[in-house]
Amino acid sequence: MHIHLWPYKAIYIGISPDNDVHAHHAVQICIGLDKDISVQDYKAQSIHTGQCIVIFEDVPHKVLAQDNQIVVIYLEPEDRQNQQFLKALRQARSDGINTLPLTSKPELWIINLSQAAIFSANCVEFTCNRLAIDA
Repeated sequence: MHIHLWPYKAIYIGISPDNDVHAHHAVQICIGLDKDISVQDYKAQSIHTGQCIVIFEDVPHKVLAQDNQIVVIYLEPEDRQNQQFLKALRQARSDGINTLPLTSKPELWIINLSQAAIFSANCVEFTCNRLAIDA
């Protein structure tokens, strides 16, 4: 398990035990490394399943990862750097939780976050190294 914190953002890499219903103000991006994960949306009474799921702020949810390896990215929605990236994610927003197609390896997706100025190059390099070590 690895947790990395920066101002207005964080990354968790590791096993995700299923958790209870909760909500938080950070936008949460979950990426399944072993297989798809599911998120139960308690507001819309629906379940979303996929390799990459975005949970927007303040949405009551429960992650169902069944003890699989995941990457979870948390982004503070009021941070100026995060807002442009989140604006693009919100365009597809339906009921507060979106399943996104992941067309590349998680490491490449995280590198794209760097190019969107969400994470610094050092952060991306460190995270990709952790993903390689844990694989």
